[in-house]
Amino acid sequence: MIRKIFICLAIFILSLSVTYAAENSVVDTAKILNANQIKNLTEKIEQIEQKHQIRIGINFMKSVGQRNIDTIANERLRKYFSDGVNGGAILVVDIDNRKWDVAIDAKLKQRIMSYSDIANGDFYDKLHADDYVGACNVYIDNIDRLLNYYETNGEQYDSFYEFDPMALMIAIVLAIVIGF
Repeated sequence: MIRKIFICLAIFILSLSVTYAAENSVVDTAKILNANQIKNLTEKIEQIEQKHQIRIGINFMKSVGQRNIDTIANERLRKYFSDGVNGGAILVVDIDNRKWDVAIDAKLKQRIMSYSDIANGDFYDKLHADDYVGACNVYIDNIDRLLNYYETNGEQYDSFYEFDPMALMIAIVLAIVIGF
């Protein structure tokens, strides 16, 4: 009888922890963030979620094992972050295998062209330098910036049309070299 009570209690506690993890925007089962970092990221996410009527998730995992991280990101997106009026996004990071993925749902894809606009060079640099909080902040800031652009201009941001001074310099140098 006592054994059954302990089993029921264990199942109850497990279900509470799964529900708790599902409701939080930042889940760190890899234990790489401290409580203050999780709190700060969660507060920042909540502001952006309210501002744009979206859902944003961050999930650090110790390892995804043999599973495909893209599949895991899309599963978690559908299960926990698909209830935003204007869509949802999730960043999943596999610490042991140094893999990551950003998944965005169909509603958010109408506002943000692709995950590569969210995960830009600054994001990569911080993630590869193991600055996980910095990478998360860039991820959140990029979502906010891209949605601000969409809400202001009524169209998705497209980096193809962005002016690049370095490209201009290279073109001028090549034109001079070819001219000679």
